[in-house]
Amino acid sequence: MSSNLKFDATDRVMNENRIFSPSQEVVENANITAYMQTKGLSTYDELYKWSLENREEFWSDLAKELQYLQNYIDLQKIRFGNKAFVDFKITGEVSNQKIVPLLLIAFIENAFKHGVASDPSVPIRLMINLSGSNLHFYIENKKHMNNRDIEGGVGLANVERRLELLYPGNYKLDIQDKPDIYTAELSLVL
Repeated sequence: MSSNLKFDATDRVMNENRIFSPSQEVVENANITAYMQTKGLSTYDELYKWSLENREEFWSDLAKELQYLQNYIDLQKIRFGNKAFVDFKITGEVSNQKIVPLLLIAFIENAFKHGVASDPSVPIRLMINLSGSNLHFYIENKKHMNNRDIEGGVGLANVERRLELLYPGNYKLDIQDKPDIYTAELSLVL
């Protein structure tokens, strides 16, 4: 099987999961006001369109990819009734950079799914630094003690597989899964 076919199969599973998961989370939260529901559906619509438009693309504009991450975080804040705390910082020059689409989102999805986002003293920390063609991504979250999904899913395994196929020798991924804190650090040559 060629690496493009392997990439397509892995990417298809990721996109199908990503398309339906956020909408289910918005609908489940019955306490959201009508305004927030409208805002959530509008943000979800942007996420959905981005996923569909870029599912066949091999490279994506990094600035648009980072906007996708911000939209996802905004949607989660709506889901949490604006009681989700995220410290999201981007430094460096983002323009004229390309990245494989939807590569970073799995880390953020996991932070919300398995982590504690509602504690303002320990927000989800997300930092992206660009220096030339080098991207440094860091995410940290407090782990939820009543995690229902101990075994985990396919999200991070797919990210690692995509990195192996598309950035061979040009990345370093370090994941630390401690009892109360989870961190992921990715250094990548774009």
